Amino acid sequence: MKASPQKCYNADTMQGNQIIIISLIVSGISIIIATVSLIAAVRVRQWRTLFQTDHQPDNLEDIIVSITKKIEALEVGQTEHENQINKIFNTLSHAIQHVGIVRFNSLADEGGNLSFALALLDEHKTGAVLTSLYGRQGNRLYTKKIIEGVGETGLNEEEQNALFQALAQHNSKK
Repeated sequence: MKASPQKCYNADTMQGNQIIIISLIVSGISIIIATVSLIAAVRVRQWRTLFQTDHQPDNLEDIIVSITKKIEALEVGQTEHENQINKIFNTLSHAIQHVGIVRFNSLADEGGNLSFALALLDEHKTGAVLTSLYGRQGNRLYTKKIIEGVGETGLNEEEQNALFQALAQHNSKK
């Protein structure tokens, strides 16, 4: 017995139709995925242009070169800032940082502690002692140079006390 030609034709046609239907479904899904991807790409571009302040590189090599240049510029800037900070610290080490003051009565018969000795020292314990002696006849000011915590000339008791106060501040900050 022979198979009828119509039955074979129908079976082949059914298989062909199934393949066409599967192909149409896969094509439809591909079109949907492509459309979603295109919409996502457009949104990414919109966000990128919204936040982009200058020209951004498009490929990885340009991005790496851009980042390398920025890092080099930051290193140069850091070196310059370190040099400036060192200069500032050097300058500040010579600024007045430690102060001691003693008020006293220069003359026994006059009232009030209107005279004073003022010690002004930098980080290197160098500076001056300023002494003001108040009297009825007038006011006199004297200065004595201090080098590394020692007076160039002799210091009276009040000047030494003011110097000790300033040196105590220096030692307490270490």
